[in-house]
Amino acid sequence: VLHSFLMFSAKSFFKRAAFHAARAALTPEKPRRARKTHNSMGDALPRSDGVELEISCNDILKRAGWKSRRTGGSGDRGCDILANYNGYTLCVQCKDTYAAVGSQGVQQALAGQAYYKTNYAAVVSRTGFTESAREVAKMTRVELLHPSDLSTLHLKLRLPKKR
Repeated sequence: VLHSFLMFSAKSFFKRAAFHAARAALTPEKPRRARKTHNSMGDALPRSDGVELEISCNDILKRAGWKSRRTGGSGDRGCDILANYNGYTLCVQCKDTYAAVGSQGVQQALAGQAYYKTNYAAVVSRTGFTESAREVAKMTRVELLHPSDLSTLHLKLRLPKKR
């Protein structure tokens, strides 16, 4: 009796498996959900841990004649890169997100500028900035930049030529 029960169970198992495999083959694939780009607070989600962008920005600044160094990961107090050009100091906050950077990024750069007592503050993003971020940056004189803008930043800030 047990043997016939096991045979029946195995047959029904394989029949069900074949049915589900056939159904899956005939059913069109569900479209994937779009990647979530913002958290519940409306802030843009990070695209990576940001280290790649920090290293890239640091290299660009060095090639443009800045003396720059990365400040380190978490606990950087709103400043990912500290840079110096002919005595003028700059705090750079790098944001590598899927969506436009909001005003929180500008506020972090401003906090870094105050903490490190730099002359200028900037936020660097590959994806642009929200209208809110642009408004706060304009009021606080924080530069909003794309990584490609870093090579000519000393010109934009009208810094004197290197001695």
